[in-house]
Parts: sequence; C-alpha cells; structure tokens
Amino acid sequence: MKSKKHKTKDYSEQDLNILVEILRQMNIELKYDRGNFRGGLYRHDDSWNFYFNRKTELNEKIELIFSELNSKNLPEEIYTPEIRKRIEIFKEQLF
Repeated sequence: MKSKKHKTKDYSEQDLNILVEILRQMNIELKYDRGNFRGGLYRHDDSWNFYFNRKTELNEKIELIFSELNSKNLPEEIYTPEIRKRIEIFKEQLF
C-alpha cells in the first residue's frame, strides 16, 4: 500500500516579500542569523522581533510566519484587525 505524502505549497520569493512587508508594517524587526534554531517571533523589552535562520528554505520561512502569527497572542495595536484581514486574504489566495 502506498502512503500518502503531504504536499506542501510551493511559495515564491514574492510571497515572502509580501509577508515581510506586513511584518514591517506591524513594527516587527526582522533579524537573520545562522545557527541551530528554528526561528520565530520574540518579544524583547517593548519591541517584537522575528528571527530567521539564514539556512531555512523559503517554504519553511513562510510557514513559520503563518504559524507564529497564529500562535502568539499579539497585542491588537500590533496585530490590528486590518492586518489580520490582509493576512487571511493572502492565505486564501495562496491556497
């Protein structure tokens, strides 16, 4: 019996750029580094940072952004209803 493989969406660099622009509009600073870490959204003092591992592939970066925005309890002044709606519309367009 053949096993079913989970097919992931192939994202483009443009898809990542759209999400990065949304993060910037949320005043989330982007940081890129190398190392043995997954990356994600972190709060440091009064600011939010999104860390990316430079070795992470494009699809994984986009999935990480979606995952982190869904799992974090971001304050509404950062994750406004307008931004939340933009992300939902963007996700619908991708899938």
